Amino acid sequence: MDYVALGDSYASAPLVPTQADATCLRSHQNYPSLVARSRSATLTDVSCSGATATGESVMAAAVEGVLTRHGRHH
Repeated sequence: MDYVALGDSYASAPLVPTQADATCLRSHQNYPSLVARSRSATLTDVSCSGATATGESVMAAAVEGVLTRHGRHH
């Protein structure tokens, strides 16, 4: 199963140890990571502290491109 996570600081979990991405303040223990591990899913997590709806549209397009390149686009 593939799981793609978008979101702002509520999803990225800033300052929660251990940080996976210092720029976006994304934690390895954020909700998307916990769900992916519990479901044995492949996670593409582009959640980012400070993200906006406009930024999320850009992230969604980027994720679509990543999934297409990896043959995971449905």
